[in-house]
Amino acid sequence: MLFKITEPEVKPISPPSELTLPCRDARGSPLRLGLGDEIWQGHILVTGGTGNGKTTVIRQLLARCRDIWPEASFIVLDVKGDYIPYRRPGDKVFSFYGSGEDAFRWNILEEARASPHPEDELDEMASVLFSSRVNTAGQNRFFVDAARQVFYGYLLVALRQCRPGRPAPTHAEMAKWLKKCTLEQMQDRLNFEKDELGGVTSLLKGREAASILSEVHLFAHDFFRGAGDGCDSVAEFLTHPGRALYLQYDAARAESGKLGCSILLNRAIAQLLSKDWCRRRVFFILDEAASLPADYGLERLLALGRAQGARVLCAFQNQDQVEAMFAGRPSMQSDANNVLSQFSSVMAFHPNSSRDVEFSRDRLGKTDMIVTTFGLSRYEPPHAAAVQDCPVTARQLMALKAGEAYVRLRDYAPAKVYFEKEQCDGK
Repeated sequence: MLFKITEPEVKPISPPSELTLPCRDARGSPLRLGLGDEIWQGHILVTGGTGNGKTTVIRQLLARCRDIWPEASFIVLDVKGDYIPYRRPGDKVFSFYGSGEDAFRWNILEEARASPHPEDELDEMASVLFSSRVNTAGQNRFFVDAARQVFYGYLLVALRQCRPGRPAPTHAEMAKWLKKCTLEQMQDRLNFEKDELGGVTSLLKGREAASILSEVHLFAHDFFRGAGDGCDSVAEFLTHPGRALYLQYDAARAESGKLGCSILLNRAIAQLLSKDWCRRRVFFILDEAASLPADYGLERLLALGRAQGARVLCAFQNQDQVEAMFAGRPSMQSDANNVLSQFSSVMAFHPNSSRDVEFSRDRLGKTDMIVTTFGLSRYEPPHAAAVQDCPVTARQLMALKAGEAYVRLRDYAPAKVYFEKEQCDGK
């Protein structure tokens, strides 16, 4: 027979905090779970299968954060439409075919113009937009990278033509031209800045020119899908404290959704990490975070953003999901581990598979435990050995019901909590 015996934990399960969530402990006693800035500074990871309460608890936590820190800004990735119905006055929604006063109609040129170095900003955005394509292009990488340079050249010409009284073209106008432009028309366009774009123009004069322009057309089709009129920018949005920007990821338009949501996240991260940022809190609520590739800068946000005011919550189901965000990179597994190591607090809900179980136990962490083995004979003395293991067993995780979770907050031991029915309806 094998018994695991641990020393009693004398610490409470959470620190005193200005922000708390109502729940019950393992004995059923009322509990206020402290999730204040001390916890948020270390970022929060939420694990567990679908239908076990993750989203509802995250939604309640988001509402409490907005009440406690009304000056903060919020960027919310909404994959399933669980958060947008709870938006508040002043919030914006980025989505396909967005309409209404709360629609966020992003414009890449206006985003560049909001920067003190607009042309460098434009080059960076073009690199981010094409990064996933470049990473997965394989032997066709040359054509994709050349298409990126052509697309940047087109945007640079458009940017330099903007001036007071002559606004930047809208995405709808750019899409209309790019989707039907010929090789000669693109060459003529780039020749407006031939001194700087001569090398890019030469790409469209070789044998590969048709293939390169085809890549530009394919990218424009994905990126500008649903494009309309608008001049919004993330830089301008973040100058208004207390608002939330909801990124409505549309699974029916997966490729376009990845491009749109990724570039907006990238711009928000760039603003937060810039030397001119005022260090005001910006919360990134990334439910179903694996829906997007990590090219938008998730690693930088987690590693460097805390001092600048970044507070991050990500929800994953297992290790495979995290690794898939880095598909195409030689260091895929190590990059995934680096991201996960940045989360100092974990909420583990009911897992749906053995892979989910191991992932949750690994993130809950290990502690020193005494394993006592009793022999088959009464004359054989017990054997005790010190080992390191997760104090939460696989059976305990699988026994969780909707709304129940094992919570390990920064510097505190794991503990089982039950979020009240009105706080967690199992969505």
